[in-house]
Amino acid sequence: MHHSTKPSLSHAQGGYTLMILCRVTLLLVVLAQLVYLGNRYRHRIDLTADQLYSLTDSTQRVLDSLNDRLLIECYFTRDDKLPASLQDQRRELRSVLDEYVRRSAGKVQLQFFDPHSDLLLRQKAERLQMQPQVVENLEIGELKQQQIWQGMRLRYGGDRQQVVPWLQFAASTFQYEAQLTPAI
Repeated sequence: MHHSTKPSLSHAQGGYTLMILCRVTLLLVVLAQLVYLGNRYRHRIDLTADQLYSLTDSTQRVLDSLNDRLLIECYFTRDDKLPASLQDQRRELRSVLDEYVRRSAGKVQLQFFDPHSDLLLRQKAERLQMQPQVVENLEIGELKQQQIWQGMRLRYGGDRQQVVPWLQFAASTFQYEAQLTPAI
């Protein structure tokens, strides 16, 4: 009997398959780590010439001067229930709020409540002097009126608060800052 010293073709294919499987697994592990680190250490870079999407220095000074925790309670209609014409502006607002949290070194925290979802939340918002605003919503060729909540309560430390009964929708970071930073 003659024994071959060459590996069989199926043995070589198995080694190749194992090598590919190891590389794919390693790639998935690296990607998972990048996603984890990206979510944990988010950093936004504003590449616009006029820094349209960056917080101003005065807002940063206000955030740096916080000695206690600032809790921002947002009484908002859910994003997916907004008219399409306002959804981009709400995304911009959420981005600004996320930037306040990120740039405050952990002193600013956010809570979101939908007064449409619960009668007790609606009553609480109304006790805080918040009221929904009626907006025109054009859906599939039909004009409807819709109530939108977009109020906030800012609670600083344990004893001070400022209520923003209605935060105007805006298209830029600066316009939201102009409404929010003075309230802080």
